Amino acid sequence: MNECCTTGFRWNGTPTGHEDKIGDQPAYIAGDNNKRAILMLHDVFGWTWNNTRLLADHYAKEVGATVYLPDFFGGWTAKEGDAWMKLENGKVSMETNPDVDWPAFFAKNAPEVRLPEVVACARTLREKYDFVGAVGFCWGGSVGFKLAGKEQNGLLDCITIAHPGTPSEEDVRGLSIPTQIIAPEHDPTFTPEAKEMCNRIIPTLGIEYVYNYFPGVVHGFCTKSDLGTEQEKKSLERAKAAVEYWFLAHMG
Repeated sequence: MNECCTTGFRWNGTPTGHEDKIGDQPAYIAGDNNKRAILMLHDVFGWTWNNTRLLADHYAKEVGATVYLPDFFGGWTAKEGDAWMKLENGKVSMETNPDVDWPAFFAKNAPEVRLPEVVACARTLREKYDFVGAVGFCWGGSVGFKLAGKEQNGLLDCITIAHPGTPSEEDVRGLSIPTQIIAPEHDPTFTPEAKEMCNRIIPTLGIEYVYNYFPGVVHGFCTKSDLGTEQEKKSLERAKAAVEYWFLAHMG
């Protein structure tokens, strides 16, 4: 597994939402809008990661929506305070965890394996809300390609996919809803070849498409940026604004 997936910086702040369920999935929920919903698809740090919850709070406020951040790892999450979860000067790393068999973990939690749970959550929201958008990061971005496909029958109104794993050409060609991609310059999973494939294929699909390129930053920056570094901080703010704009532009 790439280091950029399992290392990053923890942001200060206390999430203000609450935990409940969406269908059968435990979820962190922020906001209380009864017409607009956003489904957040977490990265490998899981649904309890402080930064992702702070982002949920931010989107709920700035977009005016109820944001759902479900658990898609079957109860597993990176827990702050665990002996293997190093935290030094705000930087965290979980790659040294001796208790996680990473190949087995990713086999169990492969996007295609967890997709039925993700689809079930999206369907629950679709039945309740007038607008349903999604944003996925890293692992969640990979699932996002599949959730935005034709076979899901328009469960979403739009999606933002941020620094995903390498998508298959089939997943890219299957996109059927307005799609925004957030692409850092340095990314061992969303490679230059993957970027080129998306920018070659998606404009031919007849859907709205925006590609946002972020020079100088790395995979994972949307959820684990170093806010003490000016370029990373500015890139994160630009990415947050892009996500907000995409939702607001498709709310009708």
